[in-house]
Amino acid sequence: MSTSRSPRGLVPVLQLPFHADQSIDLTSFDRLVDDTLSHGVGGVFFPGIASEFYTLDDSERALLTQRLVTRTRDLDDVLAVVSITDQSTVTVLRRAHEALEWGADLVNIMTPRFWPLPASAVEDFVDEVLADLAPAPVMIQHASDVSTVSLGPARLQEWARRHPNLVSVKVEVDRPGPFIGALVHGDPPLDALVGRSGLHLMDALDHDTSGVQPVTGFVEVYAAILRAWHDGRRGEARDLYQRLLPYIIVWESEPGLMISVAKEVAFRRGLLDTAVCRSPAPQLTPDLHASVEAFLDEFTDLLAPVGARR
Repeated sequence: MSTSRSPRGLVPVLQLPFHADQSIDLTSFDRLVDDTLSHGVGGVFFPGIASEFYTLDDSERALLTQRLVTRTRDLDDVLAVVSITDQSTVTVLRRAHEALEWGADLVNIMTPRFWPLPASAVEDFVDEVLADLAPAPVMIQHASDVSTVSLGPARLQEWARRHPNLVSVKVEVDRPGPFIGALVHGDPPLDALVGRSGLHLMDALDHDTSGVQPVTGFVEVYAAILRAWHDGRRGEARDLYQRLLPYIIVWESEPGLMISVAKEVAFRRGLLDTAVCRSPAPQLTPDLHASVEAFLDEFTDLLAPVGARR
């Protein structure tokens, strides 16, 4: 268990491996977790969209969350971030307290998004959740493409002034840099991680982002970008990003597509025993399979195979 209150640096969202019959593949899950932890991550995030959380039943979610925190509990420099995506205050609190009891270092929440709510209802939800969970640290995930609430840095900082256990924000908006800069340099300052597979990573780094949350499968590329950036080799970091960008622009262009593509990458590298997603899910077309092949060829300098898939 980390002694830090907020994840920084590389904080990947863990994929969830399945067998051919779409049952959970625990062996591949353990292999993926161990490989991810070996790349200098500041934390791991589960279950997120890239984990296909929306396909899990309650018992599966509990099993996997407990399995993950068991593997991170003794790591002083890695935070286990457990994401709570429920829509009601009572279920968010129930799941969050469970996760903390199991050993989560931090919980991630989202504002209710099933339908638009009055601003006062959202304020009440956030206030009640943060107050009830205190002093446990909390991250708020703001994804503008799914949120029904308009959140800006000022509103998030007002919540943080009332609730010091709000320590971090996951930012998934168009042009995240200024949003992130306002958070990390605001009053109070909040850590801010950029999501969406690091699609806007350079913009985020230019505004002092606290880190990035990509999907697992090729975290070494992001690790190399961050390492170069923080070592002062900014040109090298930008060059690496420019090599990555043509792929993630396409893979992030349709809902769910990155999940299927990243699983294919992880499978081809030997991290997972299958590339199966639970149905229904996007199926990769020949051009996308070709892009995976080109991506693996492009990054042979960073993405060592774990097994002999290719």
